[in-house]
Order: sequence, then C-alpha cells, then structure tokens
Amino acid sequence: MTPAKGWDIKEQIRHLAYFENRAKLAASNPEAFKQWFEEMLKDPKTMTRHMETTRKDLTAGGTLKWWREERRALFSLCNYVYILP
Repeated sequence: MTPAKGWDIKEQIRHLAYFENRAKLAASNPEAFKQWFEEMLKDPKTMTRHMETTRKDLTAGGTLKWWREERRALFSLCNYVYILP
C-alpha cells in the first residue's frame, strides 16, 4: 500500500525518480527545463503521460537503481550549485 491510491511501490519510486530527474534538469540546464516545461503545458495531460511512460519498462530493482542514481546526482549537483561561489 502507498499514499497514492492505486499505485504500487515501484510506481511510487518511479514517480520520485522522474521528478528528481526533472529537478536535476532545472538546476543544471534551466533553459532546457523551460523548453520541456513549456511543451508539457501545451496539453495538461502531456506531463502525466510523459511521467507514466518514462522508464516504465524497468524492473523493480532497476527502478530503485534509477531513483538512487537520480537522487545522488541531484544532491551532488545541488551541493555544487549552492555551496561553491
């Protein structure tokens, strides 16, 4: 059981990985993030479809690995962006 009704644990972790990936893009390449976001805004269902299909083929273990990689990369990037002058 997860907080998101109808989602299993794999879907919950994939959701986290997806948005950590998007946050990483926003921090590392704001212009690319802006372009992506503007594309998503053209149709309200586009972002949902994009999130629901991105890396959906991964196994549970692969999804967990992807989330850990995205989280580590985002933390590393934030550490670089916000600590270094």
